[in-house]
Amino acid sequence: METTPEMHYLSTSCVIVLAVAVALVLMVATVSQFNAHPDEYLHYEAARYYTSHWLQPPVGDPSAERTYSHHGVSYLDEPDVVYLFAGKFVSLFSFTGLPPFLLARAFNFILFILLFVILLRAGAETRVPVYAFLLLSPQIWYVFSYFNSDAFAFFVGICLVLELFRFTRDPEGAGQAIKLGVWLGLVLLVKRNYYVLIPVVAAVAVWQAIFFLKAGRRRLWAKQWLKVALIASIVGLPRIAYQQWVNGFALGEARYAQVEKIAAPGYKPGQVDEVHTPWHVHMRARGHTAWEILSTYKWPIQSFRSMVGLYGYMNILSPSWYYWAMFFVYVLLFGRLCLPSRQLAFSDLTLTLLVMLPLVALAIASFLQSWIGDFQAQGRYLFPVFCVFLLLLAHRWERLRKRFFYLCFLCAGVLSLGNFSFLWGR
Repeated sequence: METTPEMHYLSTSCVIVLAVAVALVLMVATVSQFNAHPDEYLHYEAARYYTSHWLQPPVGDPSAERTYSHHGVSYLDEPDVVYLFAGKFVSLFSFTGLPPFLLARAFNFILFILLFVILLRAGAETRVPVYAFLLLSPQIWYVFSYFNSDAFAFFVGICLVLELFRFTRDPEGAGQAIKLGVWLGLVLLVKRNYYVLIPVVAAVAVWQAIFFLKAGRRRLWAKQWLKVALIASIVGLPRIAYQQWVNGFALGEARYAQVEKIAAPGYKPGQVDEVHTPWHVHMRARGHTAWEILSTYKWPIQSFRSMVGLYGYMNILSPSWYYWAMFFVYVLLFGRLCLPSRQLAFSDLTLTLLVMLPLVALAIASFLQSWIGDFQAQGRYLFPVFCVFLLLLAHRWERLRKRFFYLCFLCAGVLSLGNFSFLWGR
């Protein structure tokens, strides 16, 4: 994105590494066995339901029986719209004769290609190497290599952040409020951990009002943001409202009753004290302290590992040195991005603090899920961190040391390539 020969070379190198990553994602998607990845069969069954349906079923509907896990929950009981899209994609391309699960994987792989192209175009438009953040973790590539709901949620989150950046630069641009509203509405229809981007958007709106609006323009600002909220509501709320209606406006109660009815022994909320309760379920209710989760069960370490390279059912680990190397690169990148520039800009510091607060809440929510519900130190729950990283990178790029960031991106990319190709090439 830079005009100097060195920056052009570094930028091209990042693109080449990502092109190799695309090939690796395709390889994993085509050669790995079905359900060799976390809960793939449950995600696939949820998508398969929509090959012959258009609307969400009520909780516990017999037609959705195959979608329920041993926890007694189904992905169909969430407003997540990816299963509808993937199910119709599988139905549309069934004429190819490919196994349906491969078609579902193809849906996610196409999303990865589309995201790559969108980021390349955005980089050319904004002169910010926004595509390079895809080098930060092979775990990002992994979620696009099999069918799951994380890939679509990540895709929506990144597109939302890109539109948010464009909107802050030109809030009066043609259609900017509408496009931002559409992506914000879609956030309501993806995995719930991405709901954290809603307060991030609100924080940016507040920051914009404080630092960049004169008194006479506040009315226009309010009008544009009201339009964003209205479009988001039109896109997101009908599906959520329908799901409440079909469950008698008692979705929470229906889901709880379903868990008590069909969950496997030890997973039901009423069986916390049973001897056959698995070790990782209801840990707080069984007397484990928060400190035990952090220290004995190493929740922070496990979460970081599964954010940068922990595959399969959390059983395919990378070498220890790899995690340390990635941690070092992250400290350099995130630390430099969040630290003030040499010319302290109070507005930059304020934006950083405002958008970081929701991420702290996300980390706490992820921890509580492992402590109160089921111990799943899943780094993918923290993937919205990458979305906020991209937002701050785009906003501060002109004041950052570009060579430093390019080199860090390339280091992360080379580590990621070695890690991903080694694990799936053996």
